[in-house]
Amino acid sequence: MKIEQLIVENWRGFEGEESITFSTDSEKKVNLIIAENGTGKSNLTEAIHWCLYGDMPESADKPDRKI
Repeated sequence: MKIEQLIVENWRGFEGEESITFSTDSEKKVNLIIAENGTGKSNLTEAIHWCLYGDMPESADKPDRKI
């Protein structure tokens, strides 16, 4: 499975609708999300987890256990 796009709306620290389009090019197998600390990178991985599994990862409320 390849995730093509993530759209979040009022998700945790994100206000309004935000979208990220990921590369699905078979020659580019890695997508990087680079940003300052505290801008919501972990919130995006939590949103993907929630979409796939219907719950939040155990580390969601434990900042010292985040990816």
